[in-house]
Amino acid sequence: MHRAGAHWKTHAPHTDKRQCGWDVETYEYWMNELAKEQQRPTTIGKSGIAKVPSTIYWTPSNPVPELWWAPHVHSFRTLPSSGLPPPAHTGVTFTTLTLNIPVYLGGLLGRIRSLGARVVRFRLPAHRGGLALALDRVDGVLEGGGGDPLASGADLKSGSDDDDDDDDDDDGSGDGRREGEGGAGAGRGKATAYVNCTGLGARTLVPDAAVYPVRGVTVLVKGEASGVRVLEGKDAVGYVIPRKGSGTTVLGGTKESGKWEAEAEEEVTRGILERCRELAPELLTGRKKERGDGVGSGGEDDEEGDFEVLKVNVGRRPAREGGARVELDREIGKDRILVHCYGHAGAGFQNSVGSAREVIQILKDRLVAPEGTSSIDSKAKL
Repeated sequence: MHRAGAHWKTHAPHTDKRQCGWDVETYEYWMNELAKEQQRPTTIGKSGIAKVPSTIYWTPSNPVPELWWAPHVHSFRTLPSSGLPPPAHTGVTFTTLTLNIPVYLGGLLGRIRSLGARVVRFRLPAHRGGLALALDRVDGVLEGGGGDPLASGADLKSGSDDDDDDDDDDDGSGDGRREGEGGAGAGRGKATAYVNCTGLGARTLVPDAAVYPVRGVTVLVKGEASGVRVLEGKDAVGYVIPRKGSGTTVLGGTKESGKWEAEAEEEVTRGILERCRELAPELLTGRKKERGDGVGSGGEDDEEGDFEVLKVNVGRRPAREGGARVELDREIGKDRILVHCYGHAGAGFQNSVGSAREVIQILKDRLVAPEGTSSIDSKAKL
């Protein structure tokens, strides 16, 4: 997850009203969170959310889509054709929001822990029937530890990496070790409801064959760009996303459907750096390196600046044929309530608030009777 550039730029076509709604809700929520943070000097910068100018350019080979979102964002305007960087022919600018991912996710984790949540790590099974087995394991934890139905054999391996989690320290032992073992949560009994947000893991866990990866390569460079800039081409995309407060910027990128490889090819990385030169000239420092000897190596005689590369990252966006699955599972069994929330591809962050609210509404509709009384135990452990 720390590999993500994470800024608000909708991917939703105007015909997908559901996803459009998710994105607008997220934009408004982030804006409100930032406004609240700035009213309290001691909390400024702690959310990881930053408000920055964003510019999107389109090349002649890539028609401009319907900009349905223009009325929903701040300071939207169309740019004059003069002064656009090559090879752009159209450009717009507006106020967007970016996320410093480690800070933002750390803040969310802190909030849910303050509400009594616990973090449990264990490997998920990768065979038919594995989803029910995983839910059994959750219940085992809540009931006080009990036996571990996932504690033996090769079934512990999930079958797909959690590609966006840089901090997954699971040693693969499958022993279900968990933070705060024996503390809050033990002895609570079975969960009333579950939410499946396993991303690419849903391909084998559910199983859902419609789930597939969209590989993305990004390059982390030194310095913070003054704003977000995106160049939309038919065959390639370039983008510049500053991580405010970190002294770094994410350059991208690629969208390679069905590609699982975890290593970035040299030519892919070089292409990203070249596409982003016109987008972020303020980050070019030192001497430009000669081509042919690898990224970041080469000649002393070329005076043109280059990016100072800190890291090359590869992630796999969890896409799904037919779009994200956010719905109640009607096949898991009458004694369990399970809501799926996966398959958002590269739109996970801008979809996040809207789709999470839809999950909550599904659970409310299922758990609360029309007259306002709980249809199940009122102490639902969501």
